[in-house]
Amino acid sequence: MPCVLATLRMSVGVFLPCRLLCYLCSAESPPLTIERSLTLPALVILLYVVTYPVFPPLARAGLAFTAIAVTVSVVRFGKPLHPGVLGLLWLSLPLVPSLQFYLGYPLRLLVAAVAAPILRLGGFAV
Repeated sequence: MPCVLATLRMSVGVFLPCRLLCYLCSAESPPLTIERSLTLPALVILLYVVTYPVFPPLARAGLAFTAIAVTVSVVRFGKPLHPGVLGLLWLSLPLVPSLQFYLGYPLRLLVAAVAAPILRLGGFAV
């Protein structure tokens, strides 16, 4: 019955708690008799808390998303880690823009240092 109410609330307007309730009550969820241990999610969250002052922001975000993926996998799918959930969460990280920001100038210097002698061999004044 809560899923029917949640579906009705979802069609009327944006109501996040009802959407989450509908998602958790869907027919694909594992049976309630399965014992779900939250030890692994707790360990990943503890690792996140311990490494927070040391890790850079992108690594912290990756570890936080891993903790979220492990928790969702245990609660929703009854598995220690669902690779699809982890992959989707990691895809949302801004990895490529961050790499372009941090490695852009050093890679340009490296390419210029390698390309200049090759261009000189061809007779160009570089």
